[in-house]
Amino acid sequence: MPCMSLRDVVKCCMEIDQRIDLISALNRLSPRQRKVVLLWAAGYTHKEIAKEYGLTRRRIGQICAESISLLGELSHYVIEDT
Repeated sequence: MPCMSLRDVVKCCMEIDQRIDLISALNRLSPRQRKVVLLWAAGYTHKEIAKEYGLTRRRIGQICAESISLLGELSHYVIEDT
């Protein structure tokens, strides 16, 4: 088993901390906001999500904007993972 350098260990710990922060931030969203923003982050269009939930595309856009605002600086982790 290869030995990890201190730099690799620190990087790994920082990534874990960021994921924990993201999970905490996602838990601040309502269940609907969380589902919508995760579908959007997975590449679904507002139209596809709207059809799934029986909402308008405009409402889905509003939910995404509200969610991104609530996630704050951690929102780029959700968007980056798409």
